Amino acid sequence: MGAAAHVPSPFELPDALALINESIEAAIAERASDIHFDAQDDCVVVRRRVDGRVWETHRLPQELGQSVVRRLKMMAGLASAERQIPQTGSVAVDVGDRPVHLRCTVIPTVYGEHVALRFVAAEERPQPLPELGLAPEAEETLAVVLAQRSGLVLVVGPPGSGKTTTAYALLERLNTPMDILMTLEDPVERTLSGVDHIAVNGAGRPTFAQAQHAVLRAAPDVLLIGEIRDDETARAAVEAALSGVLVITTMLATDAPSSIARLAELGVDRDLIANVVHCVVAQRLVRTLCTECRDDYAADEDVRALVGGSAGAVVPLRLYRKRGCPHCRQTGYVGRAAAFEVMPVDDDMREVVRTGTTADIAAAAGRQGMPLMVRNAMALVRSGATSLEEALAAVSDLLH
Repeated sequence: MGAAAHVPSPFELPDALALINESIEAAIAERASDIHFDAQDDCVVVRRRVDGRVWETHRLPQELGQSVVRRLKMMAGLASAERQIPQTGSVAVDVGDRPVHLRCTVIPTVYGEHVALRFVAAEERPQPLPELGLAPEAEETLAVVLAQRSGLVLVVGPPGSGKTTTAYALLERLNTPMDILMTLEDPVERTLSGVDHIAVNGAGRPTFAQAQHAVLRAAPDVLLIGEIRDDETARAAVEAALSGVLVITTMLATDAPSSIARLAELGVDRDLIANVVHCVVAQRLVRTLCTECRDDYAADEDVRALVGGSAGAVVPLRLYRKRGCPHCRQTGYVGRAAAFEVMPVDDDMREVVRTGTTADIAAAAGRQGMPLMVRNAMALVRSGATSLEEALAAVSDLLH
């Protein structure tokens, strides 16, 4: 016989619920993106992610920690007794007079379960495209691509790089009463007025393939596919784009040129990639300096050359570095900004995409004038938005 299911005491859930509410309120106050309850051998560690960095806040005794995990699973509509497979659900709570939506992911571990709560801006208007921090020429390139109303627009980057924010900004840019806009998402990140959002792959929901076939029969003008994760979603994005729909989607990739190889690895033919991909937006996030305490300094010639300042300039190039104060919790940073590269795929680039390596594609993009992500990160340093240390940490793998 299996172990008897745990029956919580009358005093267990209220204590756990109070702790959950306190954790959510504190996370909101600190602008956290997610909260983690991580079971260890002797306790449950609670962490928050703020501006891309994870901080431990406190440790719960095992009994209380497990009560919190059970309560969260109940709130998310998950199977409390299931501890062998991952589960995903959603939690909605009210903080003051504000509804708060969180995605709840439960992952079994050797010590119990890891619960990740991620804040979802379900009812907030997407950040408008002009506010993302794109260079004017990059924004103009995107405007031309979006006006074509066909093909595939990829938004790529590492995990947690803000891809969904950019994809939704593009979707909102196209959101007019004259067009039919739909999304296929697992899960739905947020909802926009005038857009039909379709959740897939959950209990009582259609599979991705079922939803895709139904959506294409409805002939939308614009389709957002939440993420290309495997060969099925890659083929679906390409098929939809080939049918005359403008498809916006996200994908994990190091930078814009490497996204082509990533699609090929997922089984998409190079000729199809060349024909269907119209633009790739790649991005990384860097923490922005706290303006209450940042220190300025004069850059020497080596630093000036690295960040792109004019060599031998008479006026010293003044940059900023972190210091730390109560306003930024002594981290020196508040908020984040994105470094972008936008790679349009025109007729000349299509030939390189068909047969070239990632290095060939990068070289062709450079000849077209595409500013590399490293250069855009250094522009953030020159503007005083971030420090050289933070920019280098974000793009060090792209330096050659």
